Amino acid sequence: MKNRIYFQTILVVLIVAAMSVVSLSGCTVGLSSAPEPSKTDITGFGSYPALGIEELASMADVIVRGKVVGRGEPFELHFSERTFIVVTPVTIQVTEWIKGKQDTDTITYNEIGGETATQIMKPNSIPLPKAADVILCLRDSLDFGPDTVFVVQDDKVVVQDYQMPELDSIKEGNSSASIKADDLIAALKKALS
Repeated sequence: MKNRIYFQTILVVLIVAAMSVVSLSGCTVGLSSAPEPSKTDITGFGSYPALGIEELASMADVIVRGKVVGRGEPFELHFSERTFIVVTPVTIQVTEWIKGKQDTDTITYNEIGGETATQIMKPNSIPLPKAADVILCLRDSLDFGPDTVFVVQDDKVVVQDYQMPELDSIKEGNSSASIKADDLIAALKKALS
């Protein structure tokens, strides 16, 4: 008798559970029953040259200081049928032209990384936030390595040891150093002269 009650209890629990699953699976209040398209998740990575300030100034098409005033919709930039990157257009209000002056107050920097309808590409560095103060060294509207985009914080930027090996803190063995943004601009201008 004990086994029979135990079996009946299990049977009732299973029936109630099955009914709950059936009733919940048909519940679509406020939700679309259409499946979401799957997205391919891509981790962006690359091998970039370690450029000193002189090389960086020479190779860049445009060098500016400015403020991030907008972020556009990411899109796929195709180099061939199977080779592409996802980029997010970032609008920069130029406050100073250092190289490549144009007749415009804004430029578009295509930041590597973003999410489209079918692709997610993680950036190599932190996406530039709106209102960020930046110094950009660009080639064909793209950076040519994460070390060519300098975010200014408290009027300082971080440079790598191979960019400015003459700095005292670099000579002391540090791999990077914080310098005044104006000192970086002066070094870039000196390299261009």
